[in-house]
Amino acid sequence: MSTAPARQPQPLSPELRTRLQADLAFQQETGTAWVLLAACIGLLATAYFAWLGLHQANAASTVIPLCVAALLGVAGIVAAVIARRRRTEALRAVLADGQVTVVEGRLDTADILPQGGALGARPRVYAVDGAVHAVLEESPSSDEQLGFVPRQVTGPPAGTQVRLVFSALRPGHLLQVAYPDLDALPASEAPMQARDWTGLMARPRAVLRAAAWLCGAMLLGLVVLAFLPAVSRGFNVWLGSGMVLTALWAVWQCLPPLRMWGRRRLVTRLEVSGPVQEVMQARERASRQGADTATFVRVGGAWYRLDEAHAMATLQPGAPLPGGVALAYAVLGERRLALRQVATLGNAG
Repeated sequence: MSTAPARQPQPLSPELRTRLQADLAFQQETGTAWVLLAACIGLLATAYFAWLGLHQANAASTVIPLCVAALLGVAGIVAAVIARRRRTEALRAVLADGQVTVVEGRLDTADILPQGGALGARPRVYAVDGAVHAVLEESPSSDEQLGFVPRQVTGPPAGTQVRLVFSALRPGHLLQVAYPDLDALPASEAPMQARDWTGLMARPRAVLRAAAWLCGAMLLGLVVLAFLPAVSRGFNVWLGSGMVLTALWAVWQCLPPLRMWGRRRLVTRLEVSGPVQEVMQARERASRQGADTATFVRVGGAWYRLDEAHAMATLQPGAPLPGGVALAYAVLGERRLALRQVATLGNAG
């Protein structure tokens, strides 16, 4: 099996350009959120130690932590800015260049990424008509894929017609995957119902409830410790920092659905169904535990995450979604949040 032959670049299609521009905006917005989170943590830490310094002017016990907090805050902001730029570098390059290379043919094998090996150590590989096409990164992405690394990717049976679109500047940057014989059904769009909003807001309510109990316990601990002068001030610092970080984490987790709730007149319900093109087993990037996994399916060229109930079903690329499941989403512009996956009357596909 040989490597991919050289191909003539083609202009980027208007439809694909629109999708990549939306993905760039999503990546930039995600990076900006990390920058703001780093800035908030740094400012809060600096302000806290500055407040302590009002009681002990020029004392090493407050001036040194103040300087350390400020330096760590600046370092966190710089790191977040650099990560944001690196994250969008490939997308910005392909949009500026406007050239792609297209690979069309038949799959030689369904094993795009066989199971085994270290986490994220091997790239995905499409073997098409005797040539190997490695995938180092893929666009566009989605909220569901953040933090996950592919461990196994299985495609349809060998001989299935496939069309791959790569960046002309970066041959390993995959932009579009299409299986002409396994195309998705037209997506159905409808207004959001009350039960959809109930399901969408269930997780934010649970997160805020848990964070409120935890922060309340920490606040009560700070109040009690205020009447115990013998307790180390450092313990109060750690307890207060934990309360602030917990509150920031809760806001971070709830922000996307709360943002949709604030603009609920513009939110629509979208259902996607059709034959499964590829199945991906992924693991969280920061985890080594087997339980922190997720199942994704490619339908209509895009990745969608299955919930745990349907992920346990036997998935076969080239077959309909298990049990006629429809992938339901709340959509606001180019942003989407998963709703409960529902069974349709008949099999999709």
